[in-house]
Amino acid sequence: MGLRLRFALPLLISLGLILLALQFYWTPLQLKTQKDEFRQTNVSILGGAESALIRDLLARDIGSFFANLDLLKQRHQNTWVNLSYINDSGLQIYPLFEDPTTLFDSSGLVPVRYPLSISGTDLGILQIDINWGSKRDEVLAGIAQIRNLIIGLIVVVIVITLASFQGAVLRPLRELSQATHNIAQRNFDVSLPPPPAGEIGELSRSFGLMLRELNFEKEVLDAHAIIYEASASGVLMKVNDHFIEVSGFSREQLLGRDHLFLMDESADGQDPASITTAIRGGAVWSGELRYRNREGRPYWVSATIAPLLDENGQVERYLSIQTDITAQKNEERARVEAETRAATDVLTGLYNRRRLDQELEKAVERRDRYELDFSIMLLDMDHFKSVNDTYGHLVGDDVLITLADLLRQKARKVDTLGRWGGEEFLIICPGVDVDGAKNLAERIRRAVETHPFETVGFKTISVGVASCTHDETITDLLARADAALYEAKESGRNRVVAR
Repeated sequence: MGLRLRFALPLLISLGLILLALQFYWTPLQLKTQKDEFRQTNVSILGGAESALIRDLLARDIGSFFANLDLLKQRHQNTWVNLSYINDSGLQIYPLFEDPTTLFDSSGLVPVRYPLSISGTDLGILQIDINWGSKRDEVLAGIAQIRNLIIGLIVVVIVITLASFQGAVLRPLRELSQATHNIAQRNFDVSLPPPPAGEIGELSRSFGLMLRELNFEKEVLDAHAIIYEASASGVLMKVNDHFIEVSGFSREQLLGRDHLFLMDESADGQDPASITTAIRGGAVWSGELRYRNREGRPYWVSATIAPLLDENGQVERYLSIQTDITAQKNEERARVEAETRAATDVLTGLYNRRRLDQELEKAVERRDRYELDFSIMLLDMDHFKSVNDTYGHLVGDDVLITLADLLRQKARKVDTLGRWGGEEFLIICPGVDVDGAKNLAERIRRAVETHPFETVGFKTISVGVASCTHDETITDLLARADAALYEAKESGRNRVVAR
């Protein structure tokens, strides 16, 4: 039921009650009052003629008595019916008219009995039937005019009240309701008319203040955040201007497409299916996503996707707020690349001498804190100088790159590999003693020995192995490994020596 009808219904009920009261109480009351007044008027007429009639009766002047009655008849013949006189013996001696039912509607007749007496002596009764029908019609017509006037005034009051209610209450409330609906649909382009006076005006002013705050927050949010709404099936329904700006697509090109269609699935950890499963289950998903814009360039966002549930707990739509973190990601990647370049040998891609020193210090710290043993291998390609002298440094570089690949393949995942300098390489092997390290070194040596290097053919390596003892310094450990390597070369090369 509308507010206007709820407001008008009591007025209409009141109008109906007033009409019932006018019809069934006031109208009969007015009829009775007018009827009594009409009767009393005719009684007064009889009273005015009483003295003359009594005088004629006392004088026994019947002719004069009848003449006076005839005179009354002529004066009131349109009102009186059946004027008669009944003497003190109960005998009717003056019938005046015909049977009244043949002349008037008997239902409109009002009987009036007027006794004639003097000094307590009963002289008879005058009896008339008054024609109340015509008078009643006049009275009803007057009552109807008054009733219609009252009803008209009431209707005017109701119309004025409804019009005032329409302007002062309904219109502002309708405008507020429409504005609220627009805001619920994330349409903040709402204008309100000047607020009226009173409580509705105060409500309208408060709503206007809230709307200004929401618009301010929306402008700030839109300037820095990517916002979209998607249907329960994941179709884009609304996108803000920042989404359009970052993605490079127009609003028309975005709406109607899947909300994850920009996701770069080639990036690690990008799984649209897992995101869809989470949010369809009513969970809020948060994480980092890599998208590709219209030109194919990648950009990163920190995203939150929240399902909006209906009153039955079912997903109605999704709201996502995302922040463009491409600049931060680029800075992070640049930092990682710089750290990698600072720690990596340019030629082989293995750790360089500086990073190997750091890894050795970490291994010693683990030994001291957790008593975790480790060993190292220092290996060198045999007769590498002849490769450079015979084939040139470019071929020599290719040989070192191939050797680094072989070391990656044969070393364990937990081992740390690096280029120690020139053709020398260092491998740090955590959790193994000298025998375990020696066996690993033998496997690597055989792999190198059996591998045909491009251009130069088969080559060999010599390996020195040393296991770090308790309280031994890095310098002493490296010295022992270097001595073992020297011994391997001096004893014929292509072998492993452990100390």
